[in-house]
Order: sequence, then C-alpha cells, then structure tokens
Amino acid sequence: MLLQTQSLTTHLSLPLPPSKPTPKILSFTPIKQNPFRRTRFRALRCSLSAVSEPTQLETKTHKPVAAEVSRTIMELVSVGTLSTLTQEGWPLGIGVRFAVDLEGTPVLCLNASNRQFSIDRRSSFHVQLEQSGLRTPQCTILGSIDKPENRAMLKYLHSVWKKRFGEEVDEDLIYVVSVERVLQLEDFKEVGMWVTSSDYKNAQPDPLRDFAVKLVNEINTNNIEDINRFCNIYADLNFQVSEAKLVWVDRLGFDLHLWSPQEGIFEVRIPFSREVTDEKGANPSKKTQIFEMGYAQLVIGPAGSGKSTYCSSLHEHCTAIGRSINIVNLDPAAENFDYPVAMDIRELVSLEDVMEELGLGPNGGLLYCMEHLEDNLDEWLMEELDNYTDDDYLVFDCPGQIELFSHVPVLRNFVEHLQRKNFKVCVVYLLDSQFITDVTKFISGCMASLSAMIQLELPHVNILSKMDLAPRKKDIEDFLYPEPQVLLSELNQRMAPQFAKLNKSLIELVDDYSMVSFLPLDLRKSSSMSYVLAQIDTCIQFGEDADVKVKEFDQEEDD
Repeated sequence: MLLQTQSLTTHLSLPLPPSKPTPKILSFTPIKQNPFRRTRFRALRCSLSAVSEPTQLETKTHKPVAAEVSRTIMELVSVGTLSTLTQEGWPLGIGVRFAVDLEGTPVLCLNASNRQFSIDRRSSFHVQLEQSGLRTPQCTILGSIDKPENRAMLKYLHSVWKKRFGEEVDEDLIYVVSVERVLQLEDFKEVGMWVTSSDYKNAQPDPLRDFAVKLVNEINTNNIEDINRFCNIYADLNFQVSEAKLVWVDRLGFDLHLWSPQEGIFEVRIPFSREVTDEKGANPSKKTQIFEMGYAQLVIGPAGSGKSTYCSSLHEHCTAIGRSINIVNLDPAAENFDYPVAMDIRELVSLEDVMEELGLGPNGGLLYCMEHLEDNLDEWLMEELDNYTDDDYLVFDCPGQIELFSHVPVLRNFVEHLQRKNFKVCVVYLLDSQFITDVTKFISGCMASLSAMIQLELPHVNILSKMDLAPRKKDIEDFLYPEPQVLLSELNQRMAPQFAKLNKSLIELVDDYSMVSFLPLDLRKSSSMSYVLAQIDTCIQFGEDADVKVKEFDQEEDD
C-alpha cells in the first residue's frame, strides 16, 4: 500500500513477512478520547489513526511491506532528486528523469561533458509520489552513482530508458544509482522504515499500480455509496462521519480518509477478503473483489413458526425458477432436513452432545451451543464463508429460542461477521398466522418483531406463515392493514380499564413509526413465495448490479 500509517488498532488475517519478527501487542491510551467502542479486548476490523496525533505504537498491518511500497513508488514516478557531492565537495541536489530496471535500480541520463558530480561517492536518490490525501509516499535510495562498463548491460539499460520515455539516448550518458539501503516514509514527521538492498531488489511492485489512480477516481465518482457503506460496516466509530474518500488501492486493500466535525480527519485501512492481482478483479464497473457482494437471509421466529418449512419451500421454489441458493443450518438441535444443507452447525457443536456431557436442559444447552458458535465465529464461520463467492445467496435457518434474537448478542455478532465478509443481510421474521387471531396476540407479535429489529439492526421482513392452514383468513387480513383506532378500541374492550394508557402507548408505538407490517405466505401458491422473495431481494438489493440482456436486432438494409 502506498499509504503507510501508524495505527491505533488493526485487525488482519495475514501475518507479517517471515523476515520480520511478529511485533508484540502493546496497550495504548491516546491523549484525546479514543473514538473506538472497546467494551472488551477485541481487535477492530480495520486500522484507524488520527492524522493530527500519530502514534508510535507498532502493530500488525494488512498492507504491503516497505520494500514493496518503495518498488511501487519507483515504478510510478519518472522524476526524482539526485543528491551527491560535487568534485569540490559541495552538496548538490538536482532533479532528473529516471527509469528502473527489473531489480528497481534507478537508471539516469546525465551529461558527462559538463559533469558536476563525482562517481563512486556516496549519493542519495529521492522520489515521492503525488497522491490524493494528506501524505506523500516517498522513498530515498542510498548508494553511489556508477557507470556501467559492460556493453551488454549498457544496451539493456538503454532499452529500459527507451521503453520508459520512448526516446533514444547515447549509451555514454547512462548511469545508475547503486542501491545499498532504502528509506521509505510518508513525510518527515514520521519515523521511516529502512529496507535492505536484497529486500528491495527481491520485492515486486504492486500489481494494481498502473491503474490505481484511475480506480480511485472511478470509485470516488461512481461508487461513493459503497464507500460510505464500508465505513459503516468496518469502522467502529461512535461519531458521525460527514465525508469519506478513497485515497489509494493496492492488492491487499484500500485506504479511506474520513472526516467529522467532532474528531477531524482519520485514516481507515480496509483489507480485501482475498488478494486482488489484476485490473479485472479490481474494476468497480464489474463484479469485483473490491465490491464482491454476497447475500443472506437470517430466518428467525418463535419455535413452531415454520422456519425450516419456509427454507425447504424457498429452496424448491428457487430450484424451479433456475436460481441457486444455499441453506445453512444454525439449529444444533435439528435432526432431519427437507433441503440440502450447505453448512451445518452440528459439525461444530450439537445439542445432544452438550446435554449429555454437561447435564444441561434443552434451553440451557441451546444457549451454550450458540455461545460456543459465537466463540468460534472467526474460525469456523469465516472459513466456511471462504467457500462462497460473489452473488452467492445464503439462507440461515436459525433455532426458535426467542432469547437468541431478543436478549443475547449471539446473532448480532454473527451478523457482524457476515458483514465483514461483505454479505448484505436481511432478517426474515416468521410468525404463525394462527397466532394472529385477535388484537392482543397481534400486538404481542409486533412487540416480539420490534425486539428483534432493535437487537439486530438489519432490514426486516415480517412474514405470516401457515396461511394455508389459517381457519379464518378474513380475521387475519384485518391485521395486514390495521387501523390504529380500531385496534385501540378492540384492545380496550378486551383488557381492564387500568390498562388504557398502556394500550394507547402500544398502539402509538406500532402506528407512529410504521415499522411492523406482515406479508402473508401461502406455500400452496407459487405466486405468494415469489412475492415474498421479491420483497426480500429488494431489501438486500439482490440483482441490482446485473447486466441487462439486450437483444440484438439485425439492421435492415436499405434498398
């Protein structure tokens, strides 16, 4: 990455190069209030640093090492500053054009007839990259000016120069700067990183270097909504971000500049889910690894509401229309399935084993299983999700214990890991239509749905299941588009007078924000499943980036 930063906290999946020891994790308390929410020891999903207050804390970083950054800078820049001593011993700095050979050695074209420098004396060659943002990536090569004597080498260096600038030069004017050490830094306020000659020559420049600027401009122009979404997902901030801007992109991730009136400017490093090595894989106008997107339904609801039946029917429906989905079992107590299971929590933990070994009951055992899942999200879940690529559609069949999505944070943390893998998630809350037979049960169902909304903070679709089994559909239809005054009147008639104020508050809660509405689902009708699926797809924006198939017509020839 061309943007190196001293980070407050970082989270990586890649280790540091073998040549460098793994740094120790140190505790750090900045002078001003830490903008992160850190309720327990947990690495954040990206690196964040305050530009105005750089820290010397050394941590792991998910970005290219200094040798690769230096090689990339040398490939992208064509003018540098040569600093050496004149024959009289005076320090001299001049701007010169340069090319680089396969090992990154600078190739210069200098006027030998009016030479003001001395060969073989210690020299330095400074190069900096003009880049959007607050910092200027730069490197300084320490060595000496040498004159190649080998004719074959001169011809090779001549070809390097011609390829870079498209012009012929006299081979007698070609010089090189030998590389003994390299200092890579962003500006003189930071402590630079020293790179040995062998590390520099063995490193490879970033594969995205030739079109990084174009990508940055294109993403900032056309994909700013994705940039803002990444900020919300990956940056755990407790303040409002007013502006976000992509600064640079490399094979391992990209850097953002965030600005807020309260906290100033911050830098965020967001890693890719996998390495990007070519323009096709990084072009935001295509399905790319930068904006690679998966989709997921989180099917929740009370026990017996028909979650597994819904998943099975959804799989049959999608198979019939030629659409691929993957059903994931998250119920450690499940035994039989009417659908093919893509991922199964029972491979990690099963309720039967927990109850037998720990002597827990069904409810306690289920909570233990889900807490065990939470403890293994970084290993089991993330490894399983690596098997799914762009546009994969996952449906998670969750257990029916209401505490899992209304009280404990298991599913909330589960969703955060899905979002880290760039999945758009929608909650599908199922409620048995036979449960909605009067106003009191309707309000109870609305409260349970609102509780799940508040806990999970996701797009939410509420479904009345088992409509094919409902005895009095007319009574249920009255609750699909309820009138608040009618609901309040019926509620007051059914309950004691002392509950009148409570009834009014509950009805106002449901009506004022209009956050709860139910879609009826009749599994006997394919159109009913199609409508429900369309509503869910709209919530997670499934298919919005699909290309329109345009039929080509033969042009009529003029007579």
